[in-house]
Amino acid sequence: MFIEAAVLGIIVGYIRGGRLSNLKEVHFAHAWTVFVAIILQFSLSWLQDILGPWTGFIHVLSYVFLFAFLMFNFKSAGIKIIGLGILLNFIVIAANFGTMPVAVTRMPVEVIQELKTGRDGIHSLLTDSSRLTFLGDVIKIKHPLHGKLGWFSIGDIIMDIGLILLISECMLDRALYYKVTSVKRTRS
Repeated sequence: MFIEAAVLGIIVGYIRGGRLSNLKEVHFAHAWTVFVAIILQFSLSWLQDILGPWTGFIHVLSYVFLFAFLMFNFKSAGIKIIGLGILLNFIVIAANFGTMPVAVTRMPVEVIQELKTGRDGIHSLLTDSSRLTFLGDVIKIKHPLHGKLGWFSIGDIIMDIGLILLISECMLDRALYYKVTSVKRTRS
């Protein structure tokens, strides 16, 4: 859903009078922290067998890098909304020992079997013992293009809203130059 949110952010940016070329001028402080978090999260599925019980801890640790990024770039309204979504996901993941509980209603059997094995590293089946399930991946949304169902959390949806706002803010000529002191703009 993040790709769709990014595209929608560009559309909203144009509607607000922004230019796509302004995106190349925006530089976030300590952006490397986001890449470390993404690498950690994507590697968990492959390293599940090696890491064993440490998988959940490393998943929670990846959020430390995301929170660091948010702290350094917190003056933008879009970043604040993204931060709220990240916080909600972090809360449910931490409460469930490093995994995001996922509702299995109308989910393909092979995906359910994968979740049952625990080898996913990031997700787990939503069960009676899952905590804060209302924050888990319990919202089913049908993709508008290919029609497949996807499961999302309220945190994911809030992050998407923040991404739409952030991209549209960055497309405005003056937007982050005046509002965000941690973002440097370069003039050519």
